[in-house]
Amino acid sequence: MLYPSILAAAVVGLAALPPAATRPDHAASAQATTDRDDVRLTRVRVSTGVELQVAERGPRDGEPVLFLHGYTDSWRSYSRVLGGLPAHVRAIVPTHRGHGDSDRPPCCYRVADFAADAVALLDALGVARATIVGHSMGSFVAQRIAADHPGRVDRLVLIASATRAGTPPVVELNGAVQQLTDPVPSAFVRDFQVGSASRPLPPAFLDAVVRDSEKLPARVWRDVLAALVGPDAITPLDRVTASTLVLWGDKDALFPRAEQDGLVRGIRGARLVVYPEVGHSPHWEDPDRVVADLREFLGRPLAPSAISEPRRDRSHGHAHRGTADPVAHAHHAPDGTPTGLLPGLGDWHHRITTASPAAQQFFDQGLRLTYAFNHDEAVQSFERAIALDAQCAMCYWGLAYALGPNINLPMDAQAEPRAHAAMASALRLRAATTPLERALIEAMAERYGKPAGAERAERDAVYASAMRRVAQQFPDDGDAQVLFADAMLNLRPWNQWTRDGRPQPGTEELVAVLERLLAREPDHAGGCHFYIHAIEASSSPERALPCAERLPRLMPGAGHIVHMPAHVYLRVGRYEEAARANIAAVEADHRYLAAGEAKAGFYPLFYAPHNLHFLWSTYLLSGQREKALRASRALVERVGVEDARANVALQGFLPAVVLTHARFADWEAVLASQAPPADLVYVRGMWHYARGLAFAARHDVGAARDELARVRTIAGEVKEDVIIILNTAPSLLKLAAEVLAGAIAVEEGRVDAAIAHLRQAAALEDALTYDEPPPWYHSVRHMLGHVLLAAGRAAQAEAAFRDDLRVMRETGWSLRGLELALRAQGNVREAEDVARRRQEAWKYADVSADVSPVGDPGRRPTAEP
Repeated sequence: MLYPSILAAAVVGLAALPPAATRPDHAASAQATTDRDDVRLTRVRVSTGVELQVAERGPRDGEPVLFLHGYTDSWRSYSRVLGGLPAHVRAIVPTHRGHGDSDRPPCCYRVADFAADAVALLDALGVARATIVGHSMGSFVAQRIAADHPGRVDRLVLIASATRAGTPPVVELNGAVQQLTDPVPSAFVRDFQVGSASRPLPPAFLDAVVRDSEKLPARVWRDVLAALVGPDAITPLDRVTASTLVLWGDKDALFPRAEQDGLVRGIRGARLVVYPEVGHSPHWEDPDRVVADLREFLGRPLAPSAISEPRRDRSHGHAHRGTADPVAHAHHAPDGTPTGLLPGLGDWHHRITTASPAAQQFFDQGLRLTYAFNHDEAVQSFERAIALDAQCAMCYWGLAYALGPNINLPMDAQAEPRAHAAMASALRLRAATTPLERALIEAMAERYGKPAGAERAERDAVYASAMRRVAQQFPDDGDAQVLFADAMLNLRPWNQWTRDGRPQPGTEELVAVLERLLAREPDHAGGCHFYIHAIEASSSPERALPCAERLPRLMPGAGHIVHMPAHVYLRVGRYEEAARANIAAVEADHRYLAAGEAKAGFYPLFYAPHNLHFLWSTYLLSGQREKALRASRALVERVGVEDARANVALQGFLPAVVLTHARFADWEAVLASQAPPADLVYVRGMWHYARGLAFAARHDVGAARDELARVRTIAGEVKEDVIIILNTAPSLLKLAAEVLAGAIAVEEGRVDAAIAHLRQAAALEDALTYDEPPPWYHSVRHMLGHVLLAAGRAAQAEAAFRDDLRVMRETGWSLRGLELALRAQGNVREAEDVARRRQEAWKYADVSADVSPVGDPGRRPTAEP
C-alpha cells in the first residue's frame, strides 16, 4: 500500500512510484476500458445550482442504478464495470461537484451537499427511485441518501466504506492534503491514486483517472477531505432500511475490517463480501467479480420497505421537504405529521382560532417563512392552511400579509387583488376569533382598504398606524410587536439612519419596540431579523450582535435567516464571520432548493444569489483575492444573462468578476474580459468603467478617456427607473464616471483634479440608498485617501481613512492607509497600534493592503502642471 508515501510526498517532496504499480494487467477483462463507446456523456444542471457531468449507459427506461465515485475521482471510476452490467440496467454515473468536468462552486463540499446533488439529479432525470452504489467518499454520500430519503433507494451497495471516514489513516492523509496549494503536483496525484489499489492497474485506465484527479484545484482537495473527516459526514446507520451489500478488499489501508463489521451491525440485514488481496478500490482491481456480485444483488428481491412507490406531493409537483423521504399528498404522513412542513424553521408558534391542528401548523410555518423573507413559500403554506380549514380567518390574514410589500420588494400589482380577496374572507370570518386576531385582521384590512391599485404609501402608513394601536393594546404579544416593527420598516425601506448616524423619523420608536420584545423573548427569529435591519446602518450596529449570534440556530433551514448575521458582522468589521454566515446560508439554500423541483419566485431569484454577492463583497473588503474571484464567478453562474434581462435589478450581480479584477489591479484580466450584451446597460457601463481604470493604470490615457465617455453616455441615457438592487443605475454609473475621471487625472499628474473628482464621487456614494453589502463595490474614501497621501497631504488623508473606517470598520485597506498617514505625520506610536489592527484584519488576505484601485498615485507629480 502506498498511502504512507503520499503523506511523505506532501511534506518532503514526492516519492517515485514503484514500477510494479503501473504494469499492465494482462488478465483484466474486456471491460477494462476508460472511455466506452456506449456511454452517453451529458451535462445536467440540478436544482442545487450546480451543473454536473453525467455518464449514462443502458436504456433510458431501464432499471436505474446510480453510481457515486470516490474522492478526487470522476465518472470514469466505474468505467471498468459498466460494460458488464445487465442489459436492462440504466447506469447513471455523475461526476460530483468540484470534481472532473462538473461545476466547482466556491463552497459546500460536505456529504450532505453531494447527497443533495445526487437526489436533485434523480429528480432532473425523472427517476423516482434507484439502486445506489457508492465507493469510498461516494459510499458515505450513498449512506446519507439512504438514511434521509429511504423512499428513493431500492438497494444500497457500499464499496470500501466505513461507519465513519475519519479513521486514523484518513485523518493523517487530511493533514497532508491541507498543505496542498495550486498547482497540485502531478506526482502527488498519481501516487495518491496508485496507492488506493493493492493490485496493478491498466496504464490507460490509471492515466485517465489521474488526469481527472488533476483537474481538482487544491481548495477542492482540501475542502472535501476536511468535511469528510468531520462529524457531519457520519450518518446514523439505523435509519438505513434498504437491502445493503458491503464490498471490501482485505488490503484496504483506509477502512479496516472492524469498520466493515460496524456497517453490518449498524444496517439491518446488510451482507459483507470480502475480496482477498484487494485494496481500497475493488471495482478497479477485480472488476469482473464486482460485476458478478452486482448482477447477483440486483437480481435479489427488494426489502419490504422498498416495494411501495415513492410518495410524492402531487399538489406542488415536487418531493416534500422536511420528511425522511418524499411523502404522499395526504393530510398526514404515517407518523401523524402533516406533509409539506419544511425542516429547520424553528418552533415559533402563534395560536389561532382553527378547528384543524394541521392548519395551525401550516399557519405557523407561513408566519415563520414571512419572518424569513421567503414570501412565495409562505403563500403556499397559508393556502395549505386555508385548504385544511376554510373557516380559519387568520389563515386568510396570513395570505394577505405574505402577498404584501416588504422592505426588499414593493407590492406586486398582480398580487394585490388576491390580497384584497383574502382580506374580504378574513373580515367575513373575524367574528368567531379572539380579540387579538380581530385587531390584527382589522389592521391588515387598512393596508388593503381601497380598491387594488390605490396609493400604496398612503395605505402602508395607515396600516402602520393601525399596527401601532394593536401593539399598544396587546403589549405582551410578541408577534404584535414584530408586525408593528415590520410595518414601520416598510415606511422607510433601507432608510432608518442618515450616514452620520442620526435616526430618521420613526426609527427610534421601532427600535425601542423591538428591544423591549427581545428583552422578554430573545428567541423570536422575526424580532431578531427585523432588529438587525433596524440597527445595522446606525453608529452602534454592535447592539445587534446578540441577535446575530443566536439567529442561525433559531431557523437553521431558512437561508436568509442564516445569512442575516453577516449584516452585523460586516458592519463591526468581523469579515471572516460574515463570510462564514454567507457560506452557511448558501448551504441552507442548497438544501432547500434541492429538496424538490426548482422553485420559482423572488427567493431563488434574488435571496439565494444575494448570499453569494455578500460573500464576494466580504472577501473584497478583507483582501481575499482568490476567494473573491471564486465567489464572483459562482454569482455570475447563479444569476445569468437571461435572469438579468427579465429582472433588471439582477444586473447588479453580473459585473462582479470584472470588478474583482479591477479591485485587485489585475488589469490584463480586466482587458481580456468579454463585453457584456449591450442591452444590459448597467453591466455594460461598469465593464467600460473597469476597462477605463485598466487603461489608465497602463498609461493609455486616450483609451481611458474613450471608456470614460462611454460610461458617461450610458449614465446619461439610462432611465432613472432602472433600479440596480436598491439604487438607480444612473446614480451608480455617475459615481463610476467620477472615480474613473479621478484615476485618469492621477495618471496625468493632475492631483487637484483627481482629488476633486474623488470628493465628488464620495458625495455621490454618500447619497446612495444604504444597502448591505455596500452598493458601491469599494469605498471611494479609501481611493481618495491614497491620492491625498501621495500628494503629501497626510492630515487630509488621515481624515479620509478615518471617515472610511467609521463606516467600514477594521477593513485592512484603510487601516493600512491610516497607518501610512500617521507615519507621514510622525505619529509613530499610534501608527504601530494601527499596524497591529491591520495585521489582525488582514490575517486571511492573500494580497498586499497597498494594492491601489486607481493605479499608483505615488509615482505621479504631486502638484498641478
